[in-house]
Amino acid sequence: MHLIFPRHPCFVDTDDDLGYNGPAMGNKSGSVRSIMFLGTGSDVGKSIAATAFCRILKRRGFRVSPFKAQNMSNNSYVTLEGGEIGRAQVVQAEAAGLLPSVHMNPILLKPSGELGAQIILHGKVFGRMDAAAYHGLKLQLRKAVLASYGKLADEYDIIVMEGAGSCCEMNLKHNDLVNYLFRPGQLPDGYDCLILPGAKNVMEDAVWMRRLGWTRAIRAFAAGGGRVLGICGGYQLLGRRIRDPFGVESRTIEIRGAGLLPVETILEGEKVVRRVTGTCLLNRRKVSGYEIHMGRSEVSEGCGRPFLKIHEPGGKKSWDDGWTTEDGRVAGTYVHGLLDSPGFRGAFLNAVRAEKGLTTRRPARGRLARFHQYDRLADHFEKYCDVDGILEMI
Repeated sequence: MHLIFPRHPCFVDTDDDLGYNGPAMGNKSGSVRSIMFLGTGSDVGKSIAATAFCRILKRRGFRVSPFKAQNMSNNSYVTLEGGEIGRAQVVQAEAAGLLPSVHMNPILLKPSGELGAQIILHGKVFGRMDAAAYHGLKLQLRKAVLASYGKLADEYDIIVMEGAGSCCEMNLKHNDLVNYLFRPGQLPDGYDCLILPGAKNVMEDAVWMRRLGWTRAIRAFAAGGGRVLGICGGYQLLGRRIRDPFGVESRTIEIRGAGLLPVETILEGEKVVRRVTGTCLLNRRKVSGYEIHMGRSEVSEGCGRPFLKIHEPGGKKSWDDGWTTEDGRVAGTYVHGLLDSPGFRGAFLNAVRAEKGLTTRRPARGRLARFHQYDRLADHFEKYCDVDGILEMI
């Protein structure tokens, strides 16, 4: 997965079994490779996993360096350059056989109670500020982060990167410095499919997407052969325009969408809430899910065809839902839970795998497969928790 780093990092979730599935390592031609450890929270093992890989790669003959864009800790270390960095990167540097450098942790946040935090940039005090002021400097700080990464990229074969806290905080993703380093309006290379989820306020989201350049980026992604699936509000955003004549969500009466589907949406006061089942008209696979939206989308002039044929469970009346381009690469639907249908999900992913020259796979067993995972989770907790003691307490 290539984000805004110069080369190709691979992301591994430390809440799951560790495994490297990124580019082949050992490139000595000056093209740095990267692996990044993310987690769903703090204290899930990111630092330990990164340290282990620094040592593993060092022992295998690679020039390897740790890197964490932003750290928050009052426990700092003074490097030979005379700058402060987080101690986790010091341990990782030692494991890699290196002297610690400020470029291994370009931003260090040292909390100071109600006064916010002291900002350490490239080892030196940059200032003291609260969260709002700090977020306002993210674009400036991103340049410093990239400069440090670039310096390490010029000197080492592999960079072992560590995320911070949870990588799942979507509300922070638009100006994230440490887990994704997304640039507004830029889709990373290497993605095969983009899924636009539902939106609570599609009018404001359409304005936000256009202002930050995401609308342009999504159009370019689709034009380059990427697959795009919009669900509910995401489906509306893929259309040509969205109208809100009754002020359901906004004072704005009309806004342009991405224009990838010949669809126009009118927001209405009555919310549609219903369970549905049916068939995907692209691959003839069964689907089921639910609708929950305020809006009615109609197809204007343009090529393509309906995406689904659906009906309420037990009902006889059916109708077309959503729209897709003729090649099926861009599609939208109002049906939430579409990807929970194992047949549809399997066909959808196998189409991507086939394009990449990979072998197709049999679909999982759907809900039965999930229940098996629940059993594994329960077995794990039974093994390591005093369940009998807990039951006695309640």
